[in-house]
Amino acid sequence: MSERVVLCRPEGGFNDMLCQIELCWRYADAHDRILIVDTAATTFGDEFENYFRVASGSRAELRLTAERLRQLNSA
Repeated sequence: MSERVVLCRPEGGFNDMLCQIELCWRYADAHDRILIVDTAATTFGDEFENYFRVASGSRAELRLTAERLRQLNSA
């Protein structure tokens, strides 16, 4: 896998999670990486994509798919 990613698994209260995601998003954007937000196994307890959408042209994924997890584990 040649693309570089930032995997964000935020914890804490809802506002804290949003702040952590925003910091990860800025880092990913500044370093030309894809942001992957994985909230399914965190205190949020659901997929982030069920509540938010990514603007077109943005390099972010709002869930960690099984295929993406296999890619990350094979790198």
